[in-house]
Amino acid sequence: EMYGTENQPTGKKAYSSDTCFCDSCFSQFIINRTSYKYLPTVRKKLRNSWLSQNGYLSDYYAYQQERVEANAELLKSSVHAVNPNLLFGVYPALTDTNKVQSAVMRVLGRDSRPVISFSTDTYGYYSSPWGANRIPADLSGYFEKFDINGIYVAGYLFRKYTSDEIGTHLVKSCRNAQGYWLFSMSQLFSSEIREGYQLAGGSQEDYLRAIHNVNSVLGTR
Repeated sequence: EMYGTENQPTGKKAYSSDTCFCDSCFSQFIINRTSYKYLPTVRKKLRNSWLSQNGYLSDYYAYQQERVEANAELLKSSVHAVNPNLLFGVYPALTDTNKVQSAVMRVLGRDSRPVISFSTDTYGYYSSPWGANRIPADLSGYFEKFDINGIYVAGYLFRKYTSDEIGTHLVKSCRNAQGYWLFSMSQLFSSEIREGYQLAGGSQEDYLRAIHNVNSVLGTR
């Protein structure tokens, strides 16, 4: 999640085909994948079009994916050398445009336990469908599309669901997916909640009671 890019054009708010044409990516590609003996002088804003005009753009994207996967594999092997049973999770929800995120998840779940998708599809920003009804009906197909060995847990914002509403969605999440996650539990214990993060409706005790009741019904430990 690229904090600080909120005011950028849509394609620049997260990794996509509009990113990244930085000096590192561009120069390493030229050196390793082309016949150029020198680095062409091309400004960042023009590198996409330059690569396209010279027939390199598709290979450039493939090279970036390989670099991301190699780095993710290094992270995975380093962590599993310490704790081979650690489960990896990635946030936010998968998208068609964020190639970096899907590449990282692909590696973290490959030849290993599934990688957890801490999804934000269910945060509550969308009114129709809403909440747990946004969970993909075919989760196997959802992950196969990205070639990811993954499991799906649905995320919920307390500022978007009242204490009366949230229980129903949590139950659906456990029945239609692999569970749920909540943002953020500090809102249910803190004496001061910052502006914009107020509970949608109900007291802290009401929310905790709703969550406890859901977990009791589902047998969640």
